[in-house]
Amino acid sequence: MCAIANQQLNRHDEAAAHLADALESNTAIDQIVQRLKDGDYNTVLFVDYGQGPQKIGTGPDNAVAQFIPITPSDGHDLLVSQDDDTAERFAFALDFNGIAQDLMWNNLEDIRIAKSHIGSALLIAGAATASMSDSRAGAYAGLAMMLAGVAAKVGAHADTRYCEIMPQRTYIVPLNVSSTSKRVTLMVENQPQTKLVLTGINPPDRQSGCAMRYIRLSSSQSAAASWAESGQIFYSNRYYLSAGERNYPYIFGGDCVRAPTEQTLASYHESGYLNDITLDQLQEYYRLEGIDWDNQAIAAGTLHVLEGGTSLACPLPGTAGFARLFGQGHVPYEPKSDEVEDAACKRRSKSAAPAGAKVQR
Repeated sequence: MCAIANQQLNRHDEAAAHLADALESNTAIDQIVQRLKDGDYNTVLFVDYGQGPQKIGTGPDNAVAQFIPITPSDGHDLLVSQDDDTAERFAFALDFNGIAQDLMWNNLEDIRIAKSHIGSALLIAGAATASMSDSRAGAYAGLAMMLAGVAAKVGAHADTRYCEIMPQRTYIVPLNVSSTSKRVTLMVENQPQTKLVLTGINPPDRQSGCAMRYIRLSSSQSAAASWAESGQIFYSNRYYLSAGERNYPYIFGGDCVRAPTEQTLASYHESGYLNDITLDQLQEYYRLEGIDWDNQAIAAGTLHVLEGGTSLACPLPGTAGFARLFGQGHVPYEPKSDEVEDAACKRRSKSAAPAGAKVQR
């Protein structure tokens, strides 16, 4: 990643140094390094797969920290194709199962193990002192030793906090995407459930640098989801203005989830829809439903309107989120206000999709 960043900044000497370091640590990525050196790409995909290792405590009093794999490591390449072209193979750049075995601060394990043994010794000695003493002072001394032993053993536990969202492996894929209409298909070798078809990657020209996308492939299902394989866009959105068959708002039963702007309303009118509605009226309908169209960022915990939420924010094309939202049909919108319910009923009675057109649901 440092090499790519430096290359985009025209700092080629630093980029070359980082590429040399990367190749030295993982000789399997020589194809990727060569393509980056040649600058023969306009799009870079960072593709994560699997679940990273879990950190647990082992040994006496869980004093030793250890990572155990959840998704097993293997040598499977990532297969990448554009439209019907022959798939290219890309080796993984990072294996987090392997990286996790190179723990830092392991010297503290000796201290934690010593605390565990000291705590055990204090518990035994304290119990013996308390039980064998004939005086109250001796009994209290024994109890104090036991409490100190418990404290020592508790303090011997390893810190097992870790980042649970880390992947098992990461692939770095430099591509030349010639047009927005190109569909890019990703799949981990021998793992058909990971298949994902990306649509809408908008490649920049060479003078503008490169496009970068982060993708996480599914590893928890037995088969790829329908939206992951569809390679289609069923709803018009911020980036695709003419997708879908019914060019009027989703809240009225249409296939458009664009923000209610003057340009959007003009496109409805050009398609023969909503000619009796002004922009102020259209925006008021969205306000009545509590739908936010001004904020183009996806807020944490806020669902898109296609998923029953109140946001019209749009993920970047060429990502799994974009494919999941727009690559499948969703259930019809259920209005919350009487005004939108009445308007939707009116649209259903007056509007229809073009003859022969079908929207996959």
